[in-house]
Amino acid sequence: MKKLEKKDILIGAAVVFLIAAAMSLRYFGRYTSYNATITLGILRSAIYILLMVAWGLSIRFRIIHAQTKRYLLSISGLIIFWLIIRTVKYHFVTGATAQRYLWYLYYLPMLFIPLMAVFVALSLGKSENFRLPGLTKLLYIPSALLFFSVITNDLHQFVFSFPEGSVFSDENCSYAAGYYTIAVWVALCSACALVIMILKCRLPKSRVFLWLPIVPLSLMLIYGYLYTMKSYWFWLIFGDITVSVSLLTVAVFESCIGCGLIQSNTGYESLFSVSEIKAQITDESFKLRFSSALARSFSKETLKNASTAPLRLDSGTLLKSSKLRKGYVFWQEDISELTKVISELELTQEELRDTGDILKAESEQKARWLQITEKNRLYDLVEKETASQVALLRSLLLELKGTDDRKTAQRLLGKIVAVGTYIKRKSNLVFVENQKKSVSVGELRLCLNETAANLKLCNADCRAVLSLENPLCAQNANFIYDLFEAVIEKSLDSLNSLLIFVGEDADLISINICASCKENLFCLKESFPALFVQRDDDGLIYLSAKCRKDGDDR
Repeated sequence: MKKLEKKDILIGAAVVFLIAAAMSLRYFGRYTSYNATITLGILRSAIYILLMVAWGLSIRFRIIHAQTKRYLLSISGLIIFWLIIRTVKYHFVTGATAQRYLWYLYYLPMLFIPLMAVFVALSLGKSENFRLPGLTKLLYIPSALLFFSVITNDLHQFVFSFPEGSVFSDENCSYAAGYYTIAVWVALCSACALVIMILKCRLPKSRVFLWLPIVPLSLMLIYGYLYTMKSYWFWLIFGDITVSVSLLTVAVFESCIGCGLIQSNTGYESLFSVSEIKAQITDESFKLRFSSALARSFSKETLKNASTAPLRLDSGTLLKSSKLRKGYVFWQEDISELTKVISELELTQEELRDTGDILKAESEQKARWLQITEKNRLYDLVEKETASQVALLRSLLLELKGTDDRKTAQRLLGKIVAVGTYIKRKSNLVFVENQKKSVSVGELRLCLNETAANLKLCNADCRAVLSLENPLCAQNANFIYDLFEAVIEKSLDSLNSLLIFVGEDADLISINICASCKENLFCLKESFPALFVQRDDDGLIYLSAKCRKDGDDR
């Protein structure tokens, strides 16, 4: 059994134990003195509140989808609020007015938990960037109005009515029209969430049905039926509807997480184990922690030797390593092609003993030398064009290596991906320029779109629009991409969104960029003298430039 499974079993056992303990406290509280009953009731509430707080914290660290995480945390907070005000009402407050308003506050979680459940259900199975349509926000209005009618019930008695001359309390009230309206709204939201979850349990384009979330949903329906039947034995064991509904609600969403309907930040060990790379991860004492399926097993002595320098395992394999923060990663590199080339060169050297073969070999070597020289020239040119980005990338990697903060590490990784994408695509432009002297619109679009897509890792929304028909001269393509990268590098720390539009008019190409950021981009005029920069009242920065299609000037 995997370590992760053992950990889950221990957590589940602890949760079951705490729930059983809380239920026992409720049972024994009926047969003790008044003071002991209050003490046991407070302790029981503390157990449930502790469980809900722990669940909320786990949601914060496990759930990937930002929107789903926000709604699940809202449900957790509403459940905790419900448990707290119920505890205060029954164990700390004696005044009729205070108890009544605490009772009214019950309807805040009762109205909004089903609504949050609908929002979570709508988000199930969606991509990380999915956001609910704006019209769904209108669903807050009925819940808010109904809660307002409850909290102001003393003025109109639209929800609960009380006999004249009696003390207003939940013990001598009768239900009015507003109560049944609330019941219908809560039932409608719960039914919608239930139907949507059941529909989402069927995998797209498949007959496979995910049954795990159906179990707690079914238990919730059974519980509602038995509770309305007012069976004594059922009320004796499960009569606390607040706790029962809360626990079943948590069980529904945990089952959705367990079967993958809600994306969670787990499963990396399994992903690594089934990957096709031949790699292993050890601790600092070279004890194996994780291994891919294709990786070979090695002794600690072998791993220790490979940690200092690449170790040759056989004629076609090298064992390399890299230091991690708390261990090492080892991977096997296939050098069979390189070994084959070396063997071929050795054979060629023996065969080139005759004069004719030597002359032929010299001619081939000269041609290869010319190719190598040209490649070196291109590589030098790429290195020159991307020198500042390479330096920036090194500084970001050093900063990443030195940080232990997760958010800082995520931010640095986003920057590293953005800068690395530019280096990759800039290199392609250099090679294309030397081969064709022009760059197609599709190639430039690939450069801009790949950089724009990777900016999502930095929480920035970026889009590139090209309205061009003919290929660009290499000078103009490099100018457009360099300007785009310069804006990103200057504004990356606070960049929210960025739009670049490239169009053509007669013999001119126009570049227009709109960026939402806090940085001052006017300094870019030093590197791009023909650039026009301005900031509007909303803080948006507009940059524009024009260049001739033949690339003579800008």
